[in-house]
Amino acid sequence: MQKGYYMTSLKKETIEAYRMLRDQLDELAGDIECAIGAYNDVVREVNELHAANLEEVEAFVECQDAEWHDGEDAALVEGLIDFFEDELNELDDAYPAHDDQLCELP
Repeated sequence: MQKGYYMTSLKKETIEAYRMLRDQLDELAGDIECAIGAYNDVVREVNELHAANLEEVEAFVECQDAEWHDGEDAALVEGLIDFFEDELNELDDAYPAHDDQLCELP
């Protein structure tokens, strides 16, 4: 076997292996883009729901008298507002641990 033949064969195998891996990375990057798009759609829906609920709660609170604001119902409503805020904070925490590396994908 000639030395040149071995190197040519190795080179072809190496190039093909790189192409195959690059194609796999391209496919995975597309999957990641789709997942990010779907995630962003859900985040948008959650934000819209949150905004609508918060507006409704705030409008209700504004209509109440001073006595109501000092009572238990006011505390319950504050708990509801806190719930919405906590849900949004948990959603923010759901970002992948390596989200900064997504920008480096091909």
